[in-house]
Amino acid sequence: MLRKMFQKMFQSPSFKPYVLTPLDHSTAPTHFSFFVSFLCQHPTSGLSVLEKGVQRLNTLLPFLSGNLVPSIRLKGKKNAFEVQPTDPSHLNKLPMLKIKQHAQCISPHNANMNTPALSPDDLFNSRYMPLPFCIPASEPQPLLRLQANVMTDGIVLCLSFHHFAVDGLGLSSIMQALSECCRNPDQSPERLSTSPEREAQSRTRIFQSTNESHQAMYDGYGSYLWKAAPSADLGAPISRRFCLDTEKIRRLREACTTTINTGNHQAHRINPSGANASGQGFSNNEVVTALIWLCGMRARSRATSIEGDRSSLADRNSSLLFAADVREILGIPSTYMGNAIVTPTSTYHFKGTELHDVDPLMLDSETSDLHEFNPNDITLLANLALSVQKEFHSINLNYVQNVISHIMASKDWHLPANPGDLSVSSLRRVRVYDMDFGPCLGTPYDFDIPDNRTDGLGWITPPRSDSSARLIGYQSRGFWEVRLSLNPVAMYFLRSDRLWRQVTFEKAITK
Repeated sequence: MLRKMFQKMFQSPSFKPYVLTPLDHSTAPTHFSFFVSFLCQHPTSGLSVLEKGVQRLNTLLPFLSGNLVPSIRLKGKKNAFEVQPTDPSHLNKLPMLKIKQHAQCISPHNANMNTPALSPDDLFNSRYMPLPFCIPASEPQPLLRLQANVMTDGIVLCLSFHHFAVDGLGLSSIMQALSECCRNPDQSPERLSTSPEREAQSRTRIFQSTNESHQAMYDGYGSYLWKAAPSADLGAPISRRFCLDTEKIRRLREACTTTINTGNHQAHRINPSGANASGQGFSNNEVVTALIWLCGMRARSRATSIEGDRSSLADRNSSLLFAADVREILGIPSTYMGNAIVTPTSTYHFKGTELHDVDPLMLDSETSDLHEFNPNDITLLANLALSVQKEFHSINLNYVQNVISHIMASKDWHLPANPGDLSVSSLRRVRVYDMDFGPCLGTPYDFDIPDNRTDGLGWITPPRSDSSARLIGYQSRGFWEVRLSLNPVAMYFLRSDRLWRQVTFEKAITK
């Protein structure tokens, strides 16, 4: 009864409708869901804090409760969308905050025969999400909705957002704003890190960032059908989380840099005039992205060869799509919540022998050397890291203006980037675990994106704080976490890949 009264208190806040930017239309036209877990002794008290915080967020940033609908302001443009205030009846049907009780616990340490622990791999399920997977295109699409899953030892908060209106970094800004609204339960914050006015100024700047002499980008942006819901087929993708050893990543980075700079004969396929010719080396993010690309492609290739597809043994061109933040390039605040990313594609021509090395990919950890990297792996990884780096370095103001201008000049604005063989988005810069949600909730215990709808989708998730690592049961400090979605057979081969085994922890972090 109280919950229904609370939902009725959420009147549809008023704001001026606005058209989504060209960069918004270059993303996937679907909802994504991020999950943030909090451990607390009194979940009901934490829920009360969260309810007040969401209500304040709704008041200070009213556009977050809006709906995406076909635009009536852009004449002559197909598939252009805008955000409008939500009809009260629609907000009552899909409230800003849903609440569900579950007889499960978050931490495995609190599990018993009557209270099983919830696996993060199982979170991407309609039971834990505020929106249905498939909302008919004829109906309004909520910009943001939340669900508080109340467990016996805390709360798992699901934030579902439409990618046409928010990108990953934008969602982190929403989380930061929510934490500011929850920090003092008795007083609303005087101001947040952003405001409706600053958001509107950033959208205006994006619309104005055009280039009249832009070059057509037909090969990079076009129509693509994204899956709205996970498949129930046996061969459907599964999503798993991995921990990568920071020291191993450092060693890989140094080995790849040395391979490039010394002109090692095994690296004959690397273009010496490339972006790394200055000898500056690679970043950890570039190496981790290349690692996902290499091991993911090898796993897929071995999976298809087992299934009898002989073409998997042949040479093949491969592509990797990655998201690059352009807020700084465009001169807009880092707290901007809308889409400010471009999605360049790196390419590489794999020889059949590179995906099916005679040196076995599977190894026995008791008899094989897990410390020495295979030179062929280093050469391949250096090539892929260089391809990623060259694409990343090609992104400048002119590049971004060309993307914006190309979409604005198109009659059909539905121009998401075509995904590569694999796609990687990095949230490594996001400090989720430092966000303070105030009394009862505190800082997050866990953050995850267990999305299994798209084969080959990878996320580099935010770095853990020392306290979070300890709570979840890890003694090691400074590791990288990766989420990757692959079909079950490919996932099996990924887990047994020589290089992947060397770099990742054996034990899953959720155990």
